Amino acid sequence: MTDESVDAYLDVLRAAGWRVELTPGGGTTLNESFTLRHPRIPDGYRKFLDRVKSCANEDETVWFLCGDDYNETSEFAWAWNEMEKISLDGAEGSPEKTAKVIEFWNRHLPFIYSVGADYAFLAFRTTGETFGSVVDGYDIGLTEVTDVARSFEDFVVLHSAAVRGETNELQDYV
Repeated sequence: MTDESVDAYLDVLRAAGWRVELTPGGGTTLNESFTLRHPRIPDGYRKFLDRVKSCANEDETVWFLCGDDYNETSEFAWAWNEMEKISLDGAEGSPEKTAKVIEFWNRHLPFIYSVGADYAFLAFRTTGETFGSVVDGYDIGLTEVTDVARSFEDFVVLHSAAVRGETNELQDYV
């Protein structure tokens, strides 16, 4: 992903009423506690993070997680790992369920949250042969996901089409 392709994507989002705030000076440093858990971030999303401080739809029911969120310095009420916290609450203290939830979130990095209807998220796989692919999950069975795209770049194409009203895919994230 190039700076130009990030800019083109941000233009699509702005045209649809999304509020986009750029990072002054560019570049985002992520704190050590975050990078210890997620040492690898897909390159395309890293380029996005380096340019974008915040990005949310007009109603603020869909938003990208950005540097301040991952660094836990955002003023936003939802933590970057809020879906994991919800999943852990649902584990009801069961060691087996808790271990399964933690294992899932160690292998997935959320990058978009949606609260317009059901709670939903998009996340990257951060391990294995499918590193960087995008999955979609919902509040019921937050750790049960559906494949969406092979990469952030492929996601951008799909999301841009959804935002422009050209497809019904990804409607929870418009």
